[in-house]
Amino acid sequence: METRSGSLLLSSVEAVYLTDGMLTTFIRNQPPSDDFARSLWFWGAIQAMVVQQDAIIHLGTALNKNPRSVTALIGKSPVIDNIRHLRNRTAGHPMNGNARRTLQPL
Repeated sequence: METRSGSLLLSSVEAVYLTDGMLTTFIRNQPPSDDFARSLWFWGAIQAMVVQQDAIIHLGTALNKNPRSVTALIGKSPVIDNIRHLRNRTAGHPMNGNARRTLQPL
């Protein structure tokens, strides 16, 4: 597996595994009482979700799947897609507000 696709496959599987553990921990635990710790707890979970989605897209690439078919999986959940866009608009790329998309209520 010393190929580029082999490395991408292994790193993507590892990212999915790690973020699954992070999100499971997020769901099972109560938010911290401290405001800053609670913000870190929340944004860490949102970031883990975005990393996990990206890793799934990279898994598809490593397995020579059509990128559109893989990204279509994310679009199947409007709530998750909306969370991803909300995260990108508030703390992601582009931070300067060039991402023009109407957000739907959760």
